[in-house]
Formats: sequence, C-alpha cells, structure tokens
Amino acid sequence: MEKKYVMRTSRSALEFNFWPGVADMILASFLIFLILWFVEKIHITQFFSIVEKEHIVENKKFSDENIKLSEENKKLSDDVAKLSEENKKLSEENKKLSDDVAKLSEENKKPSEEGAKLSEENKKLSEENKKLSEENKKLSEENKRLSDKPPIIELTEAKNYTFESGSYELSNNFKKKLTSETIPGLEKILKKYDVDTIEIIGHTDGQIVEEKNKSNLDKYLEKVNSGDSSIKLKFGSNADLGLIRALAVKNFLLSKTQKKLSINYRIYSAAQLIPPSKDVLKDTIKEPNKNCRQCRRIEIRFTKLNN
Repeated sequence: MEKKYVMRTSRSALEFNFWPGVADMILASFLIFLILWFVEKIHITQFFSIVEKEHIVENKKFSDENIKLSEENKKLSDDVAKLSEENKKLSEENKKLSDDVAKLSEENKKPSEEGAKLSEENKKLSEENKKLSEENKKLSEENKRLSDKPPIIELTEAKNYTFESGSYELSNNFKKKLTSETIPGLEKILKKYDVDTIEIIGHTDGQIVEEKNKSNLDKYLEKVNSGDSSIKLKFGSNADLGLIRALAVKNFLLSKTQKKLSINYRIYSAAQLIPPSKDVLKDTIKEPNKNCRQCRRIEIRFTKLNN
C-alpha cells in the first residue's frame, strides 16, 4: 500500500515552534544593543562636549597669554630695533676710532723704532755701567784694604819695654812682655789684615859712641840674623845699635812664633833720627840725653811685600 504525503497547514497546539522564538530573541537583542548604543552615544557626546568646553577654556587662556607674549615680544622687538640702531651708531663710531687708532699706531711706530734704538743703546750703556760698577767695587775693596791699615806697635818705656843705655840685650821683663802681650797681638793683626811682612825698627837715645869701639856687624851680622846666638855683636854707631836692637827682638819673636806664623821679617835702624814725637831730626843731636828711655825703643810695623 503506498504512503501518501499530506501538507499540513497549521501546527497543533502541542507542537514546539522554534524559529519565531529565535527571531524574537534576535529582535530583542538588537533593541537592547540599540538602546545601549544610544545611551553610550549620549554619554560619549556629553563627555566630549565637556572636554571640548575645557579645551576651549584652556585654549582661550593660552590665546590670551599668547596675545600678551606677542605684545611683549613686540615691545622687545622694538627695543631690539632701537638697540640695533644704537649698535649701528656705536659700530660707526668704533670704526672711526679704529681708523684713528690705526693712524696713531702708524705715528707711534716711528717713535717706537727710535725707542728700540735707544733701548739698544741703553742696554749697551747698562752693560758698560755694570762693568764699571764691578771695577768700582774692586777698587773700593782695594781702597778699603789699603785704607784699613794695620796698627803700629810701639815697645816703649811706658809699656815696660826698654833697653839699658848702650845695650841691645833683652831683659827678662822685656822677654816676658813680648811673650805675653806682643806675640798674641801679632797673631790677631796677621789674621785680620792682608800682610806678609813684619818690619822691626830699632831706635836709640843718640849718645855718642866712642871712636875706639869698632863694629863687627859687617863680619857677623848675617850669621846672627840666621840665628847664631853664640856671637857677640859690637856696634860702632847709633845706627849699628838700633839695627842690633831690632835684630834681637826679631830673633826672639822668630824663636817663639816660627811654628805658628808664616811671616817674613825685615829689620831696620832709625838710630836717633826719629824721637818719640815722630818728628824727623834734620840736625845731629848736639846734647844727647842718656836718660831718654822713651828714645830707646822698638817699633813694629806691618806691610805686604809680595803681591
């Protein structure tokens, strides 16, 4: 038996209708989405409107500030323009001054060249003056050395140095004084002054020597001067006596200072020609005074023989 298909035109009340429900649900969802979108749109529009208003206010403030800054810039521009004008004037003045300075430099160049020549001449003169100053210094030192002469030592009766009349023998007191006072004084003088020679000068009182006395100085003087103390010298004049007295003092000093002092000795005789007053006698003493103990003396001087 064949089946027959019959088209139904309606559903029964118990049969479930799926698609209308889906369509209703989609429509409801769309309406909800549309409502939410509209609400959101309103909120966004309001938000942007507020933001835009704030931006407008801020832009107005910035615009006002920009206007003020523009005005200030305009003032500054005006000031700059004025300063530019002033700088331009100053530049022109500076240019004139530069030209003047250039001219003055050219004019000063000539005196500078002359000054350079004078400077060279002054330099030469300074060198010459320096040399002269050094020479003057040397001369001053030499003059000082020459003017600063060592003292003269006098061995006189007033200082307890004396000879007996007609004698050249050194008494014990004479020797003690030479040792304790004269020799230390010689050492100090020789250290202080630039000398190399001691001069010893013998003086007499001028008593006339008898003609019968014969001098042996020509025969023995050099030996006694060399240190031979065994020879007894005889004098035939006051000149001989003064020389022997100086020789006696020289030999005693040499015996005491030979190891201490590197010095030369020179002996001389002044006889009776130079009294204690230092005046050289032009005439022979007519009335010699044997009591003139100051005349019987020794004089010690210092000099430099070797340059």
